[in-house]
Amino acid sequence: SGNGIATFVLYSSQQALISSAQIVGTQYLTSSISPNSLSVGNNNISANFGMITGLNPSSTYTIRLTLSTGQTVDVNVIYRP
Repeated sequence: SGNGIATFVLYSSQQALISSAQIVGTQYLTSSISPNSLSVGNNNISANFGMITGLNPSSTYTIRLTLSTGQTVDVNVIYRP
């Protein structure tokens, strides 16, 4: 959204911590993620990227989550300012 907060649902088959989130193809990177722990099943996640400029409304972006296990997970989101 225009306030820089991305919200999404992520299914996880294991417990893990989310170390960081990055909007792929941009300089936006954050560790301000709530909750930063994944439980087994669906997880409602918010990542706060702060003030965002230069993204195209209604466009799809990929958020890459880095987990404490070293794995990465890509989530597609639509930017709605």
